[in-house]
Formats: sequence, structure tokens, C-alpha cells
Amino acid sequence: MNDEFANTEELEKQRVHDEQGRITNSHKEADKQNLECKGNKSDSDEDISKAGNESNAGSDAEGVTRVIQMENPNRKKLKLLQRLSSLNAFFADTSEPVSLFKHEREQIEKDQQQQNYQNLHAQGDTGQAQSDLATNVADKAIRTTEENEKSEEEMVMVKALPKLQDDSGK
Repeated sequence: MNDEFANTEELEKQRVHDEQGRITNSHKEADKQNLECKGNKSDSDEDISKAGNESNAGSDAEGVTRVIQMENPNRKKLKLLQRLSSLNAFFADTSEPVSLFKHEREQIEKDQQQQNYQNLHAQGDTGQAQSDLATNVADKAIRTTEENEKSEEEMVMVKALPKLQDDSGK
């Protein structure tokens, strides 16, 4: 039999055909059981006719109950999913820490330590931050002295400029 179907119509026809086959098989089994029950009875003609009427009514009922009693595989999946979701909800509510692999724990600890160091560094509480601040203060002092020297040289040049102009004009 070809496992590949060309379209959904053929799939639907195949499904309906299989379902009807299952139903007819369950009816045949019920009829066999009813015949066995009839064969075992050895009563009068009235009893046999009554049993026949009851067995026909019973076979219809048995056929329906057999169809109803068949387990729906989709229902099994639904029950399983409900059970799994309830277990997930139970385990999500527990306060137990989730077990991690060693490398995951180490990575988390490393990230936390780095974040803690950055916070301390921003506050100026680390040795690196204090040395950076000292370097910044020293650099600022050097810049201010250089600016002062430069401004003094400019002042000297400004004062000397009129003298130079007078000397060149004579």
C-alpha cells in the first residue's frame, strides 16, 4: 500500500474506512457472543424467542458500549498533558534551587563578582578606582601648571611686545 497520499480527501476517506472497519469488527464480535449465549440456552420456544429479542437489544447496546469503551488516543494525550502541566506547576512552586552544571554556576558567580566589582569601582571603593582617581588628580595638577606657565609666557610676550615695537620704530 502506498503510504503517501496525494491530498486530504484521500486521507479523510482512508480514516473513515478504517473507522467503519473497527466499528463493524466490534459489532461482529458482539454478535458472536450473542450467538454463543443463545446456543447455551435450552429453554422452551417462548424463552428462546424472548432471549432472541433481548439479545438483539443487548447486542445493540453492547455494540454501542464497546464503541464507547474504546479509548481515544487523543484523550490519552490530553490526560497526559494535563498531568504534566500539573507536575510542572507543582515543581515551579517549590522553592528548591534549580541544580545547574558546574560551568553554569561558575559563569553566574563570575558575572556576579564582575558586577559587584563594577559597582564598587563606581563608588571609588576599589584599589584600582583609588589609583585612577590619584592619577586623574595628578594629571589635572600637571595640566593646570602647564596652563599657568603658558599664560605667564603669554603675559611676558604681551608686555614685551610694546617695547619691541618702540625699538623697531626708532
